[in-house]
Amino acid sequence: MKISGSIPAKLRVKGNTNPVFKDGMVPSIIYGGKTEPKLVSVHNITLKKNLKKVSSILKYSN
Repeated sequence: MKISGSIPAKLRVKGNTNPVFKDGMVPSIIYGGKTEPKLVSVHNITLKKNLKKVSSILKYSN
């Protein structure tokens, strides 16, 4: 099964993640393809909503 979509993310630099959390963001890393990993941050509410969608899709696909 392939699940795809898009979630708005901001590029970030390596280092202290406390300011990221303070702004309501979740620090993340995007891997894949033949490129270097990208450090990004995603808004926590947007991430939760998208994870709920995916989990409900997975629940009903089994």
